Amino acid sequence: MPFYRWSLAVPRRIPGYPAALEHIGHHILRRRLDLGLEQKEAARQLGVHPGGLENWEYGRTTPADRFMARVIRFLGYNPAPEPTTLGASVAYERIARGWSRKQLAAHAGVDESTVGRIEEDAPRLARRPRLAVSTAFKSNPSPRHDGTARLAEPQRATHRTREGG
Repeated sequence: MPFYRWSLAVPRRIPGYPAALEHIGHHILRRRLDLGLEQKEAARQLGVHPGGLENWEYGRTTPADRFMARVIRFLGYNPAPEPTTLGASVAYERIARGWSRKQLAAHAGVDESTVGRIEEDAPRLARRPRLAVSTAFKSNPSPRHDGTARLAEPQRATHRTREGG
């Protein structure tokens, strides 16, 4: 009918919008497109070269640990999966803050290789270095919005006593 003037409108899909978030670059690309930013402007906000941002978005490379704090701030969340072990928790916190293992070791007063062993969940690791790393995170404010710490306290060893005589 010629006088019938309404039509159905369907929102158009943004070209290049990732259908599934398969890697960190897809998270960045989705956020950039949601904000309506050009790649050059998003790169400026992240403090990286536009070519580097393009490599992240296409999954050719991943952001170095030193850029992760900026990426998390840009996204508004941490795209990494939740940690399940103490070592994964240490790595998660360290990367979220944009620290290298060397920087965490300096904050905690332990050796860089000790931080690596903690992150790898190496067996028979002394309690004192784990406690020092945990304390380093607590003494330096977290970049997360809620301010809570994800790092679990190291568990104390239980001593068994011999019963009977």
